[in-house]
Parts: sequence; structure tokens; C-alpha cells
Amino acid sequence: MITGDIHMTNGLVIFALIGLLTACGGSSASSDGTTGTTSGTPSGTSNTPSQTDDGLKVVSQTGCTVVDTGIGSTFLYSYQSDMLESGDRFVTCEIIGGNAQYSDTHLYKVGSNGANNGSCNVVADVDTASLGSWQFTSLNGVTKVIYNDSSSSHNGYTYTFLAGNCTTF
Repeated sequence: MITGDIHMTNGLVIFALIGLLTACGGSSASSDGTTGTTSGTPSGTSNTPSQTDDGLKVVSQTGCTVVDTGIGSTFLYSYQSDMLESGDRFVTCEIIGGNAQYSDTHLYKVGSNGANNGSCNVVADVDTASLGSWQFTSLNGVTKVIYNDSSSSHNGYTYTFLAGNCTTF
């Protein structure tokens, strides 16, 4: 089985290989506790967060979507977090706006910061080509997205998803 992080930029998928699992008997994780989305499942099987080869199940799921015009442009923010019975967390976030679509997906191992706060980061600049990014978090029932770009007047802009923007299962 091969693992990696999926990063989508302008509709292109860039798949960064982290390592070979199963065949080598090893495991792989980055310093923040993430492992990437798995692929290479046997024909006819599914390897989604709710049905994995080792019987893990999703115990809770949060999905949030909203259209925001708070910084002068229209952006759609989308966030999904699946908490697995093992304590691992599968997180996907997406920004659509400015004629582009950006997303990020992570599987965080139990005990890591990402598993605790559901963080997800998308590089998507709103005003200049200075590598601004959006950080999604979901902690203690509050899901929000914060724009980070020290060279931008929008640095620190925060949108907190309202109860009506999110659904928890």
C-alpha cells in the first residue's frame, strides 16, 4: 500500500509519496503526525475512512460549508472532519474563489496536534502573490478559518462557522 498527501491546486492533483507500507512492513508519518490518504487498495475493496481494511469506523463527522464576502471577494469555505474510532482524524478543507479552487487533505494519527484540533491548511492568496494561506481548525465544537499573510491587510481575518453552516453526525 502506498501513502501520500493529496494537494489539489487548480484542479491538478499532486501526489507526494511518503513511503511504501505493507510491502515493506513499515509505516510512515511526518513530524506533525500526519499520514496521507491511502491508495492502492485491492480490486473491489474500499479504503474510505468509514470502511478500512482493519475495521476502523467513523465515530463522528463534521461538515461545514459557507459562502463569505467579508474580505471584499466571494469565497466558499468547505471543511470536513471524520473522527475514527482509533482516535485518528481524517480532515479535508477547500477554498473556492478568485477563479480557482484549492484543497488539502490529511489523516492525523491519534495524539497529534492535527488529531486534536482538526487543522487543515490551504495556500490560496487573496490579494498578492505572497503565499497567503488559510488555516481551518475545529476545536471544542468551534470550527473556523483564519487567513495568514503578514504582507496583507487581510492578515488575521477570521470566519467562525455558525451552527447553521455545520452538520455533525
